[in-house]
Amino acid sequence: MRPICYILTLTLLVTLPCQGQSTFDTAKREADSLYNNMKFREAYDIYVSLLGSNEVKKDKEKKLEVLNDLCDVSDLTGHEIDQMQYLQQMLELSQAEGNSYYHSLGLMMMGKHLFYEGDREQGISYVEQAIDMMEKTDRPNTDHLAHSQMNVLITLCREKDDLSKAVEVSERNVRLTRQGTRWGSYPQVQQQDRLHHRPARSYRLEGLARHAQR
Repeated sequence: MRPICYILTLTLLVTLPCQGQSTFDTAKREADSLYNNMKFREAYDIYVSLLGSNEVKKDKEKKLEVLNDLCDVSDLTGHEIDQMQYLQQMLELSQAEGNSYYHSLGLMMMGKHLFYEGDREQGISYVEQAIDMMEKTDRPNTDHLAHSQMNVLITLCREKDDLSKAVEVSERNVRLTRQGTRWGSYPQVQQQDRLHHRPARSYRLEGLARHAQR
């Protein structure tokens, strides 16, 4: 039996827009909560409904956020084909909008996909592009994501037996950790602040920590 909150959320997505009310925040909170409670299929249904809502269609930032959510949860619900379609949409839209934050996240996902599908060189190239882009994004307090992305790259280099490259990236990551960041705080502090202020999201939005090992 599906949770009553889940059913109500899907109902609200249909009814409240007709009354001129925004449902995005309410639906996102419910979907994120379902995800964090490992109710992935219910979360997936809400994200899909959000993607088709007028509010998301009119707001490119919200659309990118939902596409990112769908890329993440599709991997856990057997929607691998849909996942690649969402990822392609995310990459195309983020590039068109000049949104380096979501484009970096998309490149990271595509890079790991290519790597584990056998195209290791291209996969690592995408991950490197993702890191460079995340380090330059003007979105505040995102250095912890560059830190996490470098950890992913280290793992990929080790799996490829490119130990010298793994050491090089590790040293780069240590410098970021020790020297602080553009935003005046260390990556670990940024992540702790995110967890403290947005506990329901955890690492959800970025979908990086869970994928660091496959």
